[in-house]
Amino acid sequence: MEVLTDTKIRSMENSGSSNLFIFDAHRDAPKGFALKIATSGRKSFIIQYPLHGRRKRMTIGSWPTYSAVAAREAAHKALLQVSEGIDPIQERKSQKAKMTIEQAIEEFLELKISGLSQEKAVARYLRDDMLPFLSTTDPKAVRRPEIIGCVEAKAQKTPIAAKQLLTYIKQLFQFLEDREIVDINPIASLKASSIHVAGRKKGLPMKKRDRVLCDEEVLSFWHNIDISGVSRSTSLALKLVLITGQRPNECAGLSIHEIKGNIWTIPAHRRLKTEDENQIYLTSLAKQVLADAEIERSKRASRRSNVATDLMFEGPKGTQMCKSALATAVARKREILGNYKNSVGEFWTPHDLRRTMRTRLAALGISRDVAERVIGHKIGGMVETYDRYSYAEEKRAAFELWDEELIRIVGANERS
Repeated sequence: MEVLTDTKIRSMENSGSSNLFIFDAHRDAPKGFALKIATSGRKSFIIQYPLHGRRKRMTIGSWPTYSAVAAREAAHKALLQVSEGIDPIQERKSQKAKMTIEQAIEEFLELKISGLSQEKAVARYLRDDMLPFLSTTDPKAVRRPEIIGCVEAKAQKTPIAAKQLLTYIKQLFQFLEDREIVDINPIASLKASSIHVAGRKKGLPMKKRDRVLCDEEVLSFWHNIDISGVSRSTSLALKLVLITGQRPNECAGLSIHEIKGNIWTIPAHRRLKTEDENQIYLTSLAKQVLADAEIERSKRASRRSNVATDLMFEGPKGTQMCKSALATAVARKREILGNYKNSVGEFWTPHDLRRTMRTRLAALGISRDVAERVIGHKIGGMVETYDRYSYAEEKRAAFELWDEELIRIVGANERS
């Protein structure tokens, strides 16, 4: 048993071959309340209770969607139902059956989107652009033609926004299917190209960004970001994106507990797109950036009477830095960073630093299978099912090769 706090939970790991249960020793914790850490690294809260002569276990919710405090409160409410002879598992299923589409949207926003930079945008799209087109309040009764209708209506005004609306609606119904609130996602197979847009033959625009930084842009970014006026934490987080090729939000949310020796392990719960952990080999440049970040972290702690958070990079008031802060910094400092439009009128963004690393790996002769695993892309289909090899050594070699190339571009003095 251990007193469960969010700070402690962040650093907890499961290195075994089966699920790990850590029961809560907090004075306010009800009996049977615990943290479950799956072998994948996913963390969730559970409550065990006896009912009608049987011992049952209910999942309260995942961490960090539920904080330790919120999960304890939910556990107490569940046990109150048990004391009244009500099975909270069956009660939850009953409530799901009665859930309206408005309630389903709110649950999706709370459990899946809350805290993300696009939270307000997702809420606006679903409430304002989707709801008015639905003829029912029952999420199970929503049909594919209604969704197509609302997306096509949006497309008549702004095709790009319509594509984003379709993405959010797909995520909503996948969430509802996963939680058995609906039997099936009615638009799981709906493609943007199938949406009718007046004046277009191929449906919603499918253009993808392909912005990659050239050597001169990489050099300008690397040396000018430190004198651009953005915070030191921001500049270091951006450099880490270029060095490691990981997603901007994954770099911005780095915890000190994710670093073990030469390996940075991004846990599954921080990888929303793939929901699998990813291991990154830390090269000389990566270690240099993290060492500088640790100095900044120590400075922040000294300003707060030696109280430090677990976050390597911080936003305002000790909060987790978000990817939008990185994007804003790059957008505001374009001139000093040498961030000019390319031939198709695109400035580069933090995500383009990641794309640059991936593109350079291909140019350096790294195979697609290895390069995709380096940047943490999910390898789908039968390949993922049958290929369980870790590619650890191949990934390490790829990171080292990119490190050498990056040192060549930005200057040999960066090796030290």
